[in-house]
Amino acid sequence: MYRTFKNGLCTLGIGSLLLATTALDVTAADPEILQYQGYNPETIAAIYQGNWAVGESELSGELYLPDGDGPFPVVVFQHGSGHKDNLESWYRVVIPSLHKAGIGGFVANSYDGRGLRSTVRDQRRLSKSARIVDALMALKSLSAHPKVDAARIGVTGYSFGGIVALETADRRTVESVLGKELRFAAHLPVYPSCTAHREKIDMTGAPMLILAGADDDYTPARFCESYVPKLVQAGFPVSIKVYPDAGHSFVHVIDRYLSKAATFNRCGPATLTSDGYHVLDDISDRGGSWADFVGAAFRKCGELGAHLYGTRKSRMSARDDTVAFFARNLSR
Repeated sequence: MYRTFKNGLCTLGIGSLLLATTALDVTAADPEILQYQGYNPETIAAIYQGNWAVGESELSGELYLPDGDGPFPVVVFQHGSGHKDNLESWYRVVIPSLHKAGIGGFVANSYDGRGLRSTVRDQRRLSKSARIVDALMALKSLSAHPKVDAARIGVTGYSFGGIVALETADRRTVESVLGKELRFAAHLPVYPSCTAHREKIDMTGAPMLILAGADDDYTPARFCESYVPKLVQAGFPVSIKVYPDAGHSFVHVIDRYLSKAATFNRCGPATLTSDGYHVLDDISDRGGSWADFVGAAFRKCGELGAHLYGTRKSRMSARDDTVAFFARNLSR
């Protein structure tokens, strides 16, 4: 089914996932390696309080630009709980398609600089707030590149990366890290978790399209569908497209069961308070850490096991929708 809301926006969650590889479809050009800084704040509140620049890590990503002098619009791609290499075959499909529209791609990597390969089995290893800051620091680095148009940088992400694509639209988060002059110009979260809803909705106003799978039992579409109307009322532009025959990881052609994948769907939506803390009944990261909150939430209502399911149709639809969204919203 397909539902469009002219004014609205979705935000974060606590779930996230592995993306599996499939055969390569298109060969992309050799990238330019771009360095940027990562940090390790424990909470959104730490970002709000200006205490986000802790635990510095040296990160790098791959910048793929179209032929020509530019400056070009660019899309930041943020991986999920699995390593960015798990999305390589997808990037080799979607980035050349973006190039045909005159748009570059930047493949971010939150893991190698921290010595990580995955957080699929243990989401405590890297906080949501650290991933959000990573994406904003990638934006800052890209904005200084002579062949990149700083006013036309979008962001997309998959699973936990989808959460990042949602959260980097929060005005207070962006301004706390980057000030008031720099922000993403468009957001495309792909099968994100929407299992935490904001108490106070104040977004940058950049357009957003959420892509979700009707059969997703890892990060179910229903949490985003129930949240979007609330965000619509707050006056922010968002659309949600739900693919009818697709599950989690639908940018791949895949049919797989992950027996050890942690889900939080029985928990229902948590609340992200106006001062930046997650609250789920009697559990909170106030006065604690992301790891403490995730561990307590899983003990309370977490489960193991989820499916990955995608078809060639869902993969090609995701490619076409990605290119169309960014071509429309990053054009001059």
